[in-house]
Amino acid sequence: MEIPETAVKNVPNEYTLMSSKKGAKRYRTAEIEDMLAELTDAEERKDAALKDVMRRIFYNFDKRFVIRKRFFVQCFY
Repeated sequence: MEIPETAVKNVPNEYTLMSSKKGAKRYRTAEIEDMLAELTDAEERKDAALKDVMRRIFYNFDKRFVIRKRFFVQCFY
């Protein structure tokens, strides 16, 4: 969370300074770190699931290529 430099003196001790910029400092708490870890894990699981879905789509498309080819040949000749 970003806190203006004018309010930094009121920041609780459990906040960890992560970075700063002109006029503000960015802090994280243990709760934010936990939520960030959960978000990262969820994004990795989503990416793995999407990769598997795409793999299956291409596999099924390729598997039926011969059938589609025969169909198109019969339709156009």
